[in-house]
Amino acid sequence: GLTLWPFIFNEFLGLADYANHLARLHLLTGHAQSGWEEYYYIDHAIVPNLALDIIAALFVECGLSPGVALRVFVALANLLVVFGVIYISSGANDGRPPWLALWAFPIAFNRYFIWGFLNYYFAVGVGLFVFGLWVYGKRRRGGTLSFVDQASLSVALVFIMFGHLMGYAVTLLCMGLHTLSEMLRAQHGLRGAIRCAARGLLVILPSVLAYVFVCDHSASDYPIVYLDTLYSKLAGLASPFFAYD
Repeated sequence: GLTLWPFIFNEFLGLADYANHLARLHLLTGHAQSGWEEYYYIDHAIVPNLALDIIAALFVECGLSPGVALRVFVALANLLVVFGVIYISSGANDGRPPWLALWAFPIAFNRYFIWGFLNYYFAVGVGLFVFGLWVYGKRRRGGTLSFVDQASLSVALVFIMFGHLMGYAVTLLCMGLHTLSEMLRAQHGLRGAIRCAARGLLVILPSVLAYVFVCDHSASDYPIVYLDTLYSKLAGLASPFFAYD
């Protein structure tokens, strides 16, 4: 209740980039006042930065106003981050989340949230949630997942990639480090390590192929790979307690 209170009782959230996202949602869903065509045009392209354009626009199609749809989108992203952490800690602690997992609630209101990087934040939230379900499911099933589970994970990774490329990268980083730790602990030898790595690569292969062959890489005005901000994103992940103005 405390977490959702700001989203319920504030019509306009105090996020730096919130007004831009709200204006874009009005344009995309046909709710903008007439005359906007003089200043803007809509350029449809499949790029790895579409979380809000897909999910929030779907909420509008379901009957919500753009303002309410965006608030629901932001609230959902915030809760996905929290429950992702809870599922991750549950999978690592025999199904029982430790009390330290409660720190996910205040930390969910972090610098990227305040800056209003909503596509990135939503993709990270979905990524943590999917990663948590993956860890929790593997523990409940004795370390192995069925073909249906692996196929579902592949579909989820495709969705995260289209949501935001850096959120997708964070998800792959979590999965890769967890798989590496399992390989080191299991000590199955070289053959077992190769099998484990091959299963992981098969899971991420559909999303990688979708990025290479489906996403539009010709958009000259869109930073597809974010190389100029990669360092700041990684540094920000390690500093959630830094102050912001």
